[in-house]
Amino acid sequence: MPRTCEACGGARRVQRALKRKWWETILQRPSVVDELCGVCGGIGVVRGTPEEEEAFERQRQARREEQERQETAERARRQEELKRREAAATRRASTPPPRPPSAVRVSGPSRFWRCPGCRGILQKNDPLPGLSRYDSVIGSVTCGACGHSVPRDRVYGGVYDVAEVQLTCPHCSTVLRGPAEMLLGKACPSCTRTLPPT
Repeated sequence: MPRTCEACGGARRVQRALKRKWWETILQRPSVVDELCGVCGGIGVVRGTPEEEEAFERQRQARREEQERQETAERARRQEELKRREAAATRRASTPPPRPPSAVRVSGPSRFWRCPGCRGILQKNDPLPGLSRYDSVIGSVTCGACGHSVPRDRVYGGVYDVAEVQLTCPHCSTVLRGPAEMLLGKACPSCTRTLPPT
């Protein structure tokens, strides 16, 4: 094991006094010269005894083995973490995507009615706000498709009501409401992509 040079104290340089002649003193020549240490050769350390060198080599070998052991453990930990992530990614890839929610039937009076003549679906234009299905309305409603006339009080009384459903478009997340025949499996009014059939 290298030891600090006792001659220079690890400074690598030493100061040596000079014996000046009388004229060098008059000319104020330096009385001390700064030069490299002759014992350590200017490196600040000297070799130790054979026993110290052997002990130092054993310590260095032990430190190297400990470092290699830690590096091996770190590599094993990283490989385990990589395998765990790959397994998780494989499970996510093999898991089927969540199925979009099915259409939910809407309770209450419907905004649509079915023509008894052509079986077409028409939207109501409520003539009176807050009209109840038990109220009487004078007049008739004519189907725009076939021209069939139906008493207005029967249309707004719920006799020809078509059940409505509500669903969320899986493509644009728009909430849609209307008869199932007009939504399920049809194009979304917002994004024009096909809605789920159920």
